[in-house]
Amino acid sequence: MVSSRVLMAVVGVLIVAAGAAFVLKDAGNGVALGFAAVGAIAAIAIYSVGQGEGGLDGKTRTDIDDSVRRLKDGVTGHLGSVDETSRLARDLASSIKDVSTHAETLASSAEESSSSILEMTATHDEVAENIGELAGSVRETVSSIEEMAYSIKEVAKNVDSRPKRPRRR
Repeated sequence: MVSSRVLMAVVGVLIVAAGAAFVLKDAGNGVALGFAAVGAIAAIAIYSVGQGEGGLDGKTRTDIDDSVRRLKDGVTGHLGSVDETSRLARDLASSIKDVSTHAETLASSAEESSSSILEMTATHDEVAENIGELAGSVRETVSSIEEMAYSIKEVAKNVDSRPKRPRRR
């Protein structure tokens, strides 16, 4: 009895060979006959391999099944690792985004601090200038007071040195 797998392989090879012969029909009868012959030989080879107990003994079948099972387990383990790596990559991307946001906030705060420092420096310079002007005013005031004191002393001297007149009544 022919397995359905072998039958499908034979039909597939025949269809491919027929399609190739149809496409290359203008190349001459030799090419078309060549493709038909290759298709027939392939079909016979596939049919021969498929005969018997599937072409594989019990131990080989068991070894293949064990290899497939181990391969499946390995792929499942790797898929778990890939999922974990993907999750960690998303977490890392989120952390990087947070750091970027904090860096922008810090840069903005640094700009504001710099602006405030510049304003304080300008205010300090204005205060220093006002103190200088005030010191000049104080010096002028002291000089004026000294001049007034001198004038008062002179007036007092003049009053004391003037002859006294009798009082009139």
